[in-house]
Amino acid sequence: MQKHSILDRFVPKRSKLISIGARNGRDTARRGDIVVFAKTEWERMKGLSSSAMAYIAPPLVIEVVSTNWRDDYLTKLAEYESIGVQEYWIVDYGALGGMRYIGHLKQSTLSIYTMDPETGKFGMPQQFRGDNKIKSTVVFELAVTAKALWKAD
Repeated sequence: MQKHSILDRFVPKRSKLISIGARNGRDTARRGDIVVFAKTEWERMKGLSSSAMAYIAPPLVIEVVSTNWRDDYLTKLAEYESIGVQEYWIVDYGALGGMRYIGHLKQSTLSIYTMDPETGKFGMPQQFRGDNKIKSTVVFELAVTAKALWKAD
């Protein structure tokens, strides 16, 4: 897994379409809330067609939980794992997720799932709340607490 400085990261203005695979004989895709690539990778992809770009797994996908929280914690987790996304963040600032996912004291939670390169599967999530400093294997220089994510300003 290649590591890059925060300054080398690029977030496309509109989230990128990601190919998830075939369902019922048809290709399916998903558009993440936030999709992060290394700038160098994004520059290489610019010459590709949008359909070809859809088959390149981004290193980081971030989903912000809404009322359909089951999609983020179950469906999208499995889909992003299946295509090889290195890190998947579930930002549950409204504490909407089930207690099984964010605990019995429902509070704003950032869950980070990291791909195990040996198994090709996501491990157990790291969870960040309050003053916990967020630790990312993809954006390793990130220096922010979970509480900072929830600030409206």
